[in-house]
Amino acid sequence: MPSQGGLAQFFERQFTVETVRAHKPAPQVYHLAAQVVAVPPSACFMVACHVWDTVGAQSASYTAGLITRPGNAPLPVASLPQPNLVAPDLPGLADQLIQRWRS
Repeated sequence: MPSQGGLAQFFERQFTVETVRAHKPAPQVYHLAAQVVAVPPSACFMVACHVWDTVGAQSASYTAGLITRPGNAPLPVASLPQPNLVAPDLPGLADQLIQRWRS
């Protein structure tokens, strides 16, 4: 769901919360993307730089990766799902995804 990061040109599709009239981390937002591309939520991987996005995605049965930035680290709260992968940047997350896929 690319937005203001200048990445829209690199994606085939974009989704908006206005379609489901709910905001993240509401599960309907994540389910919309899975429904549109006709895959189960468990086949989806959310890449985000906001913890609420990974929490919302995981609550909707996605796997999630967090790209940390200053002031935006995982929240070590037992009742919250923790990101499946954490990296300081997109190349680092991609490396982890490749390693995970190969295992």
